[in-house]
Amino acid sequence: MRVRPAAAPASAAVLLLIAACSLPPLRGRAEVGTDAYAVFVADAPAGSELYAVLPDGGPPIQLTFSPVDERVPALSPDGATVAFLRVQHDERLAATADRPSVWLMNLLSGVEREVKLPQDAPPPDRVAWSRDGRMLYVRAGSSVYQVSPPPAEPEPTLVAPAGRTAADSAFAVLLGEPAFARVVPCDGGLC
Repeated sequence: MRVRPAAAPASAAVLLLIAACSLPPLRGRAEVGTDAYAVFVADAPAGSELYAVLPDGGPPIQLTFSPVDERVPALSPDGATVAFLRVQHDERLAATADRPSVWLMNLLSGVEREVKLPQDAPPPDRVAWSRDGRMLYVRAGSSVYQVSPPPAEPEPTLVAPAGRTAADSAFAVLLGEPAFARVVPCDGGLC
């Protein structure tokens, strides 16, 4: 009698295929967790994309390649994950068109993961990391949600009033270490 090994579940095979197809976007150009780099948004033919740039210059390194807009990136304190908003423009989907969704990209592997906010949440408009990188904050209208980053399962919860000051300060753009100034919008530019 011939015994055949049990087949792996189809979902495991799909996950393996997806993982095999993901490549670290900074591979060969920057050492994630060691090298310094900044992440920014720039226009591309199909929409806006995320790019990284090293402090010593050189050409920007494209991180995302999609036919949708990526916006407001926030790099985790350890430099291994970038959180951002992704917006798909589709006139056929009027009810959901232009509604941003929150995404995380692991810069070590290139794997992306969507963070789903509750159905009744307003559209998200900003993302930010806690100083220690243990929490991702998502601002949606006047609400702020907190999400534990991977490998934890992302389950957004509203920030309690006691934690709101820390969450709100995570969205501030501060200059210097220690911080000596805060960047704020003014007259169509930044001050």
